Amino acid sequence: MTSRFRCVATRSVLALAVAITLGGCATQGPAVPAGADQKIENASGRVDHEALASRYEAQAAADAAAARRHQGYAATYRRNTSPASGPQEHLALAQHCENLARAYQQAADENAALAMLHRELAAASK
Repeated sequence: MTSRFRCVATRSVLALAVAITLGGCATQGPAVPAGADQKIENASGRVDHEALASRYEAQAAADAAAARRHQGYAATYRRNTSPASGPQEHLALAQHCENLARAYQQAADENAALAMLHRELAAASK
Protein backbone atom coordinates (compact mmCIF):
# COMPACT_ATOMS: atom_id res chain seq x y z
CA MET A 1 0.00 0.00 0.00
CA THR A 2 1.43 3.38 -0.98
CA SER A 3 1.76 6.16 1.57
CA ARG A 4 -0.57 8.36 -0.48
CA PHE A 5 -3.29 5.71 -0.38
CA ARG A 6 -2.80 5.24 3.38
CA CYS A 7 -3.12 9.00 3.90
CA VAL A 8 -6.35 9.18 1.88
CA ALA A 9 -7.73 6.11 3.64
CA THR A 10 -6.83 7.55 7.04
CA ARG A 11 -8.52 10.85 6.22
CA SER A 12 -11.63 9.01 5.02
CA VAL A 13 -11.81 6.99 8.23
CA LEU A 14 -11.28 10.14 10.30
CA ALA A 15 -14.01 12.00 8.41
CA LEU A 16 -16.43 9.14 8.97
CA ALA A 17 -15.53 8.91 12.67
CA VAL A 18 -16.01 12.65 13.15
CA ALA A 19 -19.36 12.56 11.33
CA ILE A 20 -20.60 9.70 13.50
CA THR A 21 -19.27 11.32 16.65
CA LEU A 22 -20.78 14.72 15.94
CA GLY A 23 -24.08 13.03 15.30
CA GLY A 24 -23.85 11.80 18.90
CA CYS A 25 -23.31 15.35 20.14
CA ALA A 26 -26.05 16.92 18.09
CA THR A 27 -29.15 17.45 20.14
CA GLN A 28 -32.53 18.38 18.82
CA GLY A 29 -33.67 21.81 19.92
CA PRO A 30 -36.59 22.29 22.29
CA ALA A 31 -40.00 21.58 20.85
CA VAL A 32 -42.35 24.54 20.86
CA PRO A 33 -45.75 23.49 22.20
CA ALA A 34 -48.67 24.26 19.92
CA GLY A 35 -50.27 27.56 20.83
CA ALA A 36 -47.46 28.60 23.17
CA ASP A 37 -47.43 32.18 21.89
CA GLN A 38 -51.17 32.47 22.43
CA LYS A 39 -50.96 31.04 25.97
CA ILE A 40 -48.20 33.46 26.91
CA GLU A 41 -50.07 36.41 25.43
CA ASN A 42 -53.38 35.50 27.09
CA ALA A 43 -52.06 34.46 30.51
CA SER A 44 -53.94 36.39 33.14
CA GLY A 45 -55.04 34.15 35.98
CA ARG A 46 -53.55 31.71 38.44
CA VAL A 47 -54.28 28.64 36.29
CA ASP A 48 -52.69 30.21 33.21
CA HIS A 49 -49.50 31.18 35.03
CA GLU A 50 -49.23 27.80 36.76
CA ALA A 51 -49.56 26.04 33.40
CA LEU A 52 -46.82 28.23 31.93
CA ALA A 53 -44.63 27.67 34.99
CA SER A 54 -45.03 23.91 34.53
CA ARG A 55 -43.99 24.17 30.88
CA TYR A 56 -40.91 26.21 31.75
CA GLU A 57 -39.99 23.77 34.54
CA ALA A 58 -40.28 20.83 32.15
CA GLN A 59 -38.08 22.60 29.59
CA ALA A 60 -35.57 23.51 32.31
CA ALA A 61 -35.36 19.84 33.29
CA ALA A 62 -34.86 18.78 29.65
CA ASP A 63 -32.17 21.43 29.16
CA ALA A 64 -30.37 20.41 32.36
CA ALA A 65 -30.42 16.78 31.21
CA ALA A 66 -28.94 17.81 27.85
CA ALA A 67 -26.23 19.76 29.68
CA ARG A 68 -25.32 16.70 31.77
CA ARG A 69 -25.33 14.49 28.67
CA HIS A 70 -22.93 16.82 26.84
CA GLN A 71 -20.65 17.03 29.88
CA GLY A 72 -20.52 13.23 29.75
CA TYR A 73 -19.67 13.30 26.06
CA ALA A 74 -16.89 15.80 26.74
CA ALA A 75 -15.45 13.61 29.49
CA THR A 76 -15.51 10.62 27.14
CA TYR A 77 -13.67 12.54 24.42
CA ARG A 78 -11.02 13.69 26.89
CA ARG A 79 -10.55 10.14 28.16
CA ASN A 80 -10.54 8.28 24.82
CA THR A 81 -7.78 9.59 22.63
CA SER A 82 -7.25 6.84 20.10
CA PRO A 83 -4.13 7.02 17.92
CA ALA A 84 -6.25 6.95 14.74
CA SER A 85 -7.89 10.31 15.35
CA GLY A 86 -5.36 11.95 17.63
CA PRO A 87 -5.59 13.95 20.83
CA GLN A 88 -6.12 17.31 19.08
CA GLU A 89 -9.31 16.13 17.42
CA HIS A 90 -10.61 14.69 20.69
CA LEU A 91 -9.80 17.94 22.48
CA ALA A 92 -11.75 19.89 19.85
CA LEU A 93 -14.71 17.52 20.19
CA ALA A 94 -14.59 17.78 23.98
CA GLN A 95 -14.59 21.58 23.80
CA HIS A 96 -17.54 21.49 21.41
CA CYS A 97 -19.53 19.38 23.86
CA GLU A 98 -18.49 21.55 26.81
CA ASN A 99 -19.73 24.63 24.94
CA LEU A 100 -23.05 22.93 24.30
CA ALA A 101 -23.26 21.88 27.95
CA ARG A 102 -22.78 25.49 29.06
CA ALA A 103 -25.42 26.72 26.61
CA TYR A 104 -27.93 24.09 27.72
CA GLN A 105 -27.24 24.86 31.39
CA GLN A 106 -27.79 28.55 30.73
CA ALA A 107 -31.08 27.73 29.00
CA ALA A 108 -32.08 25.54 31.96
CA ASP A 109 -31.33 28.38 34.38
CA GLU A 110 -33.32 30.87 32.29
CA ASN A 111 -36.29 28.52 31.98
CA ALA A 112 -36.23 27.87 35.74
CA ALA A 113 -36.22 31.65 36.33
CA LEU A 114 -39.20 32.09 34.00
CA ALA A 115 -41.04 29.31 35.82
CA MET A 116 -40.38 31.01 39.16
CA LEU A 117 -41.72 34.32 37.84
CA HIS A 118 -44.87 32.63 36.58
CA ARG A 119 -45.29 30.90 39.97
CA GLU A 120 -45.08 34.33 41.61
CA LEU A 121 -47.63 35.73 39.13
CA ALA A 122 -49.90 32.76 39.85
CA ALA A 123 -49.66 33.34 43.58
CA ALA A 124 -50.52 37.02 43.12
CA SER A 125 -53.49 36.20 40.85
CA LYS A 126 -57.00 35.44 42.00
